[in-house]
Amino acid sequence: MSAPAFARLAPVLGALVLLIAGQGAAPSFAATAQQPSTGQWFVALISTQNQKLFCIPATARLVDIAGAVAQVRQSHATTVQLTPPEATQILAKLYPCQAASSAGAANAPPTATANAGAAKTDDTAAPLGIETIDLMRTLQNMAGHENDAVLAKIRDHADAYPPPVLFGLARVLFRQGDNDGAIFWFNAARLRGNFDAWRSSDVISGRATMVALSRQMPIDLRKAQFADPAKLRATIAKVIAWDETTARNYDRHWIDFHGVTAGKTAPGDASTAAAPKTIPPEKWDDLAKQVREEYRKDLEISIALMSNAKK
Repeated sequence: MSAPAFARLAPVLGALVLLIAGQGAAPSFAATAQQPSTGQWFVALISTQNQKLFCIPATARLVDIAGAVAQVRQSHATTVQLTPPEATQILAKLYPCQAASSAGAANAPPTATANAGAAKTDDTAAPLGIETIDLMRTLQNMAGHENDAVLAKIRDHADAYPPPVLFGLARVLFRQGDNDGAIFWFNAARLRGNFDAWRSSDVISGRATMVALSRQMPIDLRKAQFADPAKLRATIAKVIAWDETTARNYDRHWIDFHGVTAGKTAPGDASTAAAPKTIPPEKWDDLAKQVREEYRKDLEISIALMSNAKK
């Protein structure tokens, strides 16, 4: 990787969703007075110091990087809270920067990372790594039709992208004046995100994450979908049909690195890699059906509330 991708993402400030939420570039972790969670500063550390103090390969997943750090700390029987200096030291040992002639060897995942990857048992096909973060940043900066090829790629391969990317797609389409497309992908992102929240063992934090994501979308978009209830019902039917027939080939761990959820488990905790927070995969199909039905019911409730508010 000639130009450090993470260096281009210096404004990345912890929660991945901030990349598409229109937040400022100053180091601010959401609109609260709370200190940034461990997950937030861990991502911020990587985004600003990669290719400087350590060199993480472009294909590395955040969950595997955290797992590698956790294994190192576990091998040293470390039980105290992970700190930025310690994380930097561990990352420098796991991902040392060497001369360009040996860059390939230097960026090869070390033993700890290999073990963390081997423990992967979910339905992930595409990593939530530098490429996905870069794409989310691109969506945030798109103002018009200057890069429609990116939007077409996401639509054609939507199975490979986590909900935050779909939220970003909806935002761009709304800016372009494509209300129908924006409403479809906004609800597709919500439906998929709800599923990821419910299959996590930390449902409360997962649901809070989805509420935060939805509220960060343009309020005019959220209101526009209720202008024509019949049309909205038809759109939701298409969204549900799309969800039923489209695989989930993205890293489900994206929700673990959102600010709301990330504070529950520190990247240095062994439990991060050893016991991914999720219900058993054999229950996912039944859960998906329940989430779709719940989404349909919530739609009717929302339409009723909006109708009453107009009276």
